[in-house]
Amino acid sequence: MLCHHPKHKFADVKALIAYAKANPGKLSFASSGVGSIQHIAGEDFKLRAGVDMLHVPFKGTGDMTTAVLGAQVDGAMTYSAFAVNNKGRVRALAVTSLKRSPEFPDVPTVAEQGYPDFDVSIWFGLMAPAGTPREIVQKVAADTLRALDNTDARARMYVNGLVPVANSPEVFAKAIQAEWERWQKIAHAVE
Repeated sequence: MLCHHPKHKFADVKALIAYAKANPGKLSFASSGVGSIQHIAGEDFKLRAGVDMLHVPFKGTGDMTTAVLGAQVDGAMTYSAFAVNNKGRVRALAVTSLKRSPEFPDVPTVAEQGYPDFDVSIWFGLMAPAGTPREIVQKVAADTLRALDNTDARARMYVNGLVPVANSPEVFAKAIQAEWERWQKIAHAVE
């Protein structure tokens, strides 16, 4: 999510971008460290929006949280759990995935606010060593799909800001390759 300290009173991403364009370098965004997903997401946002914002890296999420809540930095690209745990103390301007968060159904996505292909999602996946027999991979995939179909498991994931996605090993392999290519481009653009 793209969250900001409420002192700015930005109504949405467009207002943030308008302010950033009128005040280059005046806004800052925190991350849990150089090269973290929050950092790279922020750089991707800056490139797409054509704005100059200062990146302030911290040594982990705890220090980053303290800095945002204390208004030492203006905002952060962060996990939705950050916004869940700090409701009222930060303003969630946008969800960075293509779909709205079940925890924040009223918070629009960055894509809805003018950047249609902006999609930054943290994901977790199961992998096996190269050469694992196909029948074992298929069994683990089937068992995983069954586990993700469990209502209680899904509810626990939602509470933690996670949205379960069940797909095949082949689809997952293509997604990994696409992510690799995308983030490599962003990393080279900000070097």
